[in-house]
Amino acid sequence: GEQYTPDVKVLPSYASNRSYTLITNDVTALKIEGGSITALKVATDVKLKVVSNENNNLNDIVSINIYAEASQLETPTELKFDGSKFTFVGKDNANAYMLKIGENEINIGNNTEYSLNSIVDKVGDVYNRVVSCQVKALGDGKIFTDSAYCDEISFVKLRNPKNKFVASYGS
Repeated sequence: GEQYTPDVKVLPSYASNRSYTLITNDVTALKIEGGSITALKVATDVKLKVVSNENNNLNDIVSINIYAEASQLETPTELKFDGSKFTFVGKDNANAYMLKIGENEINIGNNTEYSLNSIVDKVGDVYNRVVSCQVKALGDGKIFTDSAYCDEISFVKLRNPKNKFVASYGS
């Protein structure tokens, strides 16, 4: 498990005896050695109590959540552009999604469908040129990390086409 030394502040700063003891309510989840703690297993709401060695009535308690090493989210699939909106298949446990248009990244929340009109002000003119697009799932940074970007698709959106035609193709 990961070892950590809590930053304990003993007050008042002029106290003559500044020594303390760390105590936990769950020795199966948290090991205490001297002033350091080590996570032993995944657990939530583990209590860590700091008690003054001079006066047991002077104490404080914090709650600790212990997480496993974060897992990478699965990459969204089936990214498509139909000429007006992007769609894709989302993944479980994603907090949100990041749509990448060219070099611009846009957090689109939990939407698995997103209108081209809603991004033009964020990415600039997308008309009459080849534009690439990808999407990834965003994790919480604790239990899940971001996925990789999906395979890139490219499209050309004509500003005023005489014949309505939009080309969309994979890489």
